[in-house]
Amino acid sequence: MWSRSFLIFGALVLSGCGFRPLYAPDAPCDAASAVRVDTIAEREGQLLRRGLLTLFEPHGPCAHPVYNLVTTVDIQKSEFGLRRDNTAQRNRMTATVNYQLLDIKTKAPVYTAKKTAITSYAVGSSATTSVLPLIVSEKDAKARLMEELALAIHTDVLVYLQELKSKEPAQAPSAP
Repeated sequence: MWSRSFLIFGALVLSGCGFRPLYAPDAPCDAASAVRVDTIAEREGQLLRRGLLTLFEPHGPCAHPVYNLVTTVDIQKSEFGLRRDNTAQRNRMTATVNYQLLDIKTKAPVYTAKKTAITSYAVGSSATTSVLPLIVSEKDAKARLMEELALAIHTDVLVYLQELKSKEPAQAPSAP
């Protein structure tokens, strides 16, 4: 009696956590996972791609993607908030991502956009601090920027795909 209950409970838990058998036939992809994220150059690109993969492919890559997301990242740094000795108190980091959603079959762009995000981080005075906190602050700022941009791109692409889906004519149910 207990072993049957345990078996049923185990099956329910596995089905609830997204478990899929390894050799089961692939289910059709939903709109988000039908987007394959292309590789992106530089460390910032790796951070952005990791964020995009987490959002677009939470259960792994789609077997038959429909779109390819191609992105480029540009980061600019500037100083602001000067001290009395004319050194920067904070740095501003601006990241701009240009991206295109390409049809995989035709390689033609179906959607093109640009997103920008800005963050800042403190810069210690060179007389009182070492270089390490500055490096850590800069890395953290880049990671925050890429996470924010990944979420913005994901939302933007999903809105576009939803609009595209709503413009398609509804398919009539097939007759028996």
